[in-house]
Amino acid sequence: MPERILVVVDETDPSLRGLQYALSLGERVQGSLYILVVSPQDRTRSPGGPMETEEIKQVLDQSIRAALEKAQSAGVSASYHRACGSLVEESVAFAVSNCIHLVILMGAGDGTDPRSDQLAEWAGEIRARSGCRVLLVQA
Repeated sequence: MPERILVVVDETDPSLRGLQYALSLGERVQGSLYILVVSPQDRTRSPGGPMETEEIKQVLDQSIRAALEKAQSAGVSASYHRACGSLVEESVAFAVSNCIHLVILMGAGDGTDPRSDQLAEWAGEIRARSGCRVLLVQA
């Protein structure tokens, strides 16, 4: 049975790099790739706070469109989904309802990712609640 891989993307640059990693992995194992874009439920309008501006939406859309095209040309089944809420809650719900085998979370290994302290905690919680393997990639 092919591997079902979920790559969770939010509005940060490091998580977008997870798309390329997941595509490479999907090609190697001939798995199905699910791209889940999670936007925060409570958007703050403060400087530096999470906010899906048109620029961020365009970058997300371009990256996802390119990933889907690359997957198709490589013969990898890929689909794109959006959710609004907690990254952990949405990832767990999606993984359970779609029988996902592997969840990929991506972070910046250079210390510039504001989520660095949370990523390991999120990975552990997703693993415990979904029963999936979780790969935390720091690049």
